[in-house]
Amino acid sequence: MTALRNHEFSFLSISFIISLSLQLMGAYLILWFYSMGLSFTGIGLITSMYMVLTLPVDVSSSAFADKYGRLKIFSIGALIYGLGLISLSVSPSPIFVFLSYGVMGIGLGIYSNTLEAWIVDSLNSSEGVARVFQGNRW
Repeated sequence: MTALRNHEFSFLSISFIISLSLQLMGAYLILWFYSMGLSFTGIGLITSMYMVLTLPVDVSSSAFADKYGRLKIFSIGALIYGLGLISLSVSPSPIFVFLSYGVMGIGLGIYSNTLEAWIVDSLNSSEGVARVFQGNRW
């Protein structure tokens, strides 16, 4: 039971931090891009490129996660995403914003589904998995 609580806490903590940061950052990024002189069309293109890069990387990263371990691949993806965020924060021009957002899309594609797969593998029981993903545990 302790192992279930440790894995459950780790999964929920990481998921909460990622979700909160994406939700808080998303609204402000559009305003920041606009203040840099990007048009709404340019902002839409950058966001589209981010999502388009996520798909092919997401599919191939699953094979790497199966081979090298889900938590390792999640960590690598989170690191790449973080590097994209850092480069985005110091981007002096729209072209660097475009490149930084591309790096973030690749990082998101790498880590996007590996956290859920890791918790399912770690719990190794259908009751534990159902308990974590049930939603109203308390």
